[in-house]
Amino acid sequence: MRLTQQAHAALAKILTPGDHAIDATCGNGYDTCFVAQQVGPTGRVLGIDIQPEAIRATRGALEQAGCSGQSILVQDSHANMMAIADEHGLHAPMAVMFNLGYLPGTDKRITTTVDTTIQALNAARALLAPGGALSVMSYRGHSEGAHEHAAVVRWCQSAKERGDTVQQRTAPANGPVWSLVIKPRSGPA
Repeated sequence: MRLTQQAHAALAKILTPGDHAIDATCGNGYDTCFVAQQVGPTGRVLGIDIQPEAIRATRGALEQAGCSGQSILVQDSHANMMAIADEHGLHAPMAVMFNLGYLPGTDKRITTTVDTTIQALNAARALLAPGGALSVMSYRGHSEGAHEHAAVVRWCQSAKERGDTVQQRTAPANGPVWSLVIKPRSGPA
């Protein structure tokens, strides 16, 4: 099973109808559609991406899947997640997804970066409901991705030290790495 499928399977066990969720990096909309289907029409999904192409692709995917009614799309940096979520009244999401790197089929020089991703991970962790999960797909196969992946690994280690449950799975060769971070249901925030 591909890592993206494993991520969806793990979050399908956590998300229920009526929940809130965030896709911090919309890309082509696959993860946004997945979480929108999981939370259903009574839930809410916030999708964020810095590229207008990603917002357009995600909007089209959501419309095709019949999930646009519960979804809000914002063209901005995922580093601004806290303010964006607050502006749209999206609090205590049960899941936040990150699929880092660049948008396939576009300019590979436009990528997520260490600084903005760590800001976004910190915001996501602060927003996350107790028992909620962060799913982070990082890519080691390009220069910025290798740096970003190393920073994600360090961030996950600090999350584990705070009491979060952390699982990581790696694809062969220089493929992606999936990190799943689950916030405790109670205890330290």
